[in-house]
Amino acid sequence: MTFLSGEQQVWLFDRVLWESNVFPSKVNYIQAYDTSTLVGDPVECKSIRRILNVGRQRGRPIVVGSVKLNVGHLEPAAGIVSLIKVAYALKHNLIPPTISAHTLNPRIDMKALNLKIATQIQSLPAAANENQLRTGTVSA
Repeated sequence: MTFLSGEQQVWLFDRVLWESNVFPSKVNYIQAYDTSTLVGDPVECKSIRRILNVGRQRGRPIVVGSVKLNVGHLEPAAGIVSLIKVAYALKHNLIPPTISAHTLNPRIDMKALNLKIATQIQSLPAAANENQLRTGTVSA
């Protein structure tokens, strides 16, 4: 059995953001892979925090969504469906809710990690200026 590697996930996030010329603190929304395991979810959340909190202002949490909680596990299609959800959010400037996020993993302290589950439709935070793009990402 294999386990999610936090170090590899941080390395990949960092590389993708670097190659996309996006500063981590500018990512306002992430679509999590959501392994739905006691071990995997805390690893993923800590990885998200480690990379996306770089330069982020206090009190500005990273909004997290999950396709799996809305429609179940989509197996090999999970990544592309997550990408479509983020593209939809960016196009409409709205973050769709994660409708089944009632009971969270007790090993994840969302507040300490500066993460917030999107439990209702909300506006995607505006870019700092008109020359800046709104950004979202997928963890898959």
